[in-house]
Formats: sequence, structure tokens, C-alpha cells
Amino acid sequence: MSAEEGSIDVPSDDAPDFDDTPEVEDAPVNDAGPEADDTSEVDEVYYITLISMDQQEVRMSSDALCQSKALLNAVDGLQRAEKQLEVTVQIAYISGTTLTQIVEWCEQHKGEPIPVEEESEHQPIYIPQWDKEFLDGCDLNELLPAAFELQIKRLLDYGCKAMALITKGKSLDELRDVFGIENDEEEDNEAAGLVN
Repeated sequence: MSAEEGSIDVPSDDAPDFDDTPEVEDAPVNDAGPEADDTSEVDEVYYITLISMDQQEVRMSSDALCQSKALLNAVDGLQRAEKQLEVTVQIAYISGTTLTQIVEWCEQHKGEPIPVEEESEHQPIYIPQWDKEFLDGCDLNELLPAAFELQIKRLLDYGCKAMALITKGKSLDELRDVFGIENDEEEDNEAAGLVN
């Protein structure tokens, strides 16, 4: 996917410098994970199929699934009810492009421990290099609500930090451009026939 596809249009001289943040460890994490037990048995990797609101199918590994609390709970419930490993989940509120990006992010971070919310709330957020490049190619206006709904805490934290850096120091008109919001005055003038 190209960097222009679905990205926020920010002039390069005003682009945020993600690299000014020091590289440090991520927030405290729960190393046990959602399925930890005392056995050394390794769970077999399986794939689920996610279907976006525009009917695009995206496959996701069970290892990557752990990054999304909402998907993990949904798939776990479906597997118990249907007693099967092959699961399809309809996600009616996320576009195919955004869902593909979310799965790409989760696959990149599969196997990584999940941040513990209470301990990481007041910690500064530093975005690793891979995530900086990934977020630069995403439409954050679509990615952030999707990450929130799917309960992907680390992606939401990184995305909010990136959005804060993009909007930092912008004028009201520049913010309207970033978020694609029309000026009320322009709408009033168009309605009155004053703008050609």
C-alpha cells in the first residue's frame, strides 16, 4: 500500500517529526497473556476470517488475534458455541482498507504482551519506528475509532500520540484541512449563492 493511500494530507514541511521521541521500552505489560497456564503445551495456530462493512474478507492468525480484546472475546465465544476452529466474524462498522491495516498491525505485533491499562495510563508514549511508518500511511480518522471499538490498546495509544503530533501547533483552518471539516462560513456562503 502506498503512503498516499488513505493518509492524512499534511504538507511535508509541517509534517510531525516522530523521530524526536527517545526510544524506550513500551508501557508495563501483562506477560501472562489471556490464555496463560502452567502447562508447556503450545496452542496450534489457526486463522479466522474477518468480513468488513464493504464485504472484504481478511484473514487473521490466532496469535495476532490476542492484540484485540474485543475480537478475542468474540472468537472465543463463537468457538465455544460452535465447537470449531474455523470462525468468520462480520465487522459491520470498519471498511476493508482499515480492517486490512488493523490486521497488518496485529500480525506485526503478534506474540507481544498486552499493556496493563492501570500501570500504563500515566506513562509517556513513545512510538517505535515500525509503528511510526505504519501510522504515517494510515487514515487516522478511520483507524482510531476502529482500534477503539476492537479494543487494541497499544495501537490506540500510538495512533492518538501520532494524531496529537500531527495537530500540534496547527491553526483552526489547518485543523479543518487535517480533519476534512468544511468551514461553516463557506457553507453559509455556498447556500446563499455567494461563492462561485
